[in-house]
Amino acid sequence: MSQVTLTAEYRSELGSNAVKWLRRAGKLPAVLYGKDVPGKSISLTIDAHEFDRLLALNPLNSLIELQLDKSVIVIIKEIQKHKVKRIPLHVDFMMVNPDLPQEFKLHVSLIGTPIGVKDGGVLEQVSLAVEVSCLPGNLPAAIEVDVTELARDAHIAAKDLVMPPGVTLLADPLQVICICKAVVDKESSQEDLAEPELVRERKPED
Repeated sequence: MSQVTLTAEYRSELGSNAVKWLRRAGKLPAVLYGKDVPGKSISLTIDAHEFDRLLALNPLNSLIELQLDKSVIVIIKEIQKHKVKRIPLHVDFMMVNPDLPQEFKLHVSLIGTPIGVKDGGVLEQVSLAVEVSCLPGNLPAAIEVDVTELARDAHIAAKDLVMPPGVTLLADPLQVICICKAVVDKESSQEDLAEPELVRERKPED
């Protein structure tokens, strides 16, 4: 995994008004947390333009050398974005020890077109990521899954994933990653669900 550098500053002023002022000044509010972080979390600010450039040029789960009064190694844990503009509004960083295994969510990328789709099915990705454990430097940007041989009504589970060297799967082995579903004919299904007409035996006349 690549490692990049990002400058951060401590943030003492909190609250919605302070956050609005930061954003108008081209800054982003952020939080640093982790087992070795004093007080469990530290409020920070980062330059919005510098952060946008980092996202554009590097994988989302890159190791970041966060430069404060003392540099620490972190990963991006969560980015809160504007619902409409989709621009970052707040960033959560998690401090990691490069020499110790950590738990991560590893993104799953589907590659190819399943034979089941060619037979009229629809591919659905059920899980976008799986829980894994590894050294921070061994975490890849994503794990690719070749779905070309996936037949209709078949699925791929977490146990079918081939983990990169040094990466251990923590997710439930039966966790469904993707499935190729058969397309249901809506008109036929509605006919099948229609209530059958009740036919009564005609009573003989007295």
